Amino acid sequence: MAKKRHKQPASLDSIDRKLDLVLYFLLRLRWQGAKMSVEMDRLEAEVTEIKTVSDSAIVLLKRLAQLIRDNASNPAKLTALANELDAKGNEVAAAITENTPSEEPPPV
Repeated sequence: MAKKRHKQPASLDSIDRKLDLVLYFLLRLRWQGAKMSVEMDRLEAEVTEIKTVSDSAIVLLKRLAQLIRDNASNPAKLTALANELDAKGNEVAAAITENTPSEEPPPV
């Protein structure tokens, strides 16, 4: 003889639905946490890259300033340094332009 299934009270059905929602949201939070972790790693890598480039630019500018001081009495050398500074400035400007996002916000 088959066992009779008792009908679950409405209050238990309500609890089941609420538990299902809680589990759903917990899984979503876990997924979002993993996604945020990946995005944070990418952001940290970009910050490190920018810091490296920035530090390199600072070293270059200090070096050029010292070269100018060291060659103040040599106009030809100063012209060559000015040309080098122009070239490096153009490289930096091109890199900034290339890596600047457009005005359009990213899709959500």
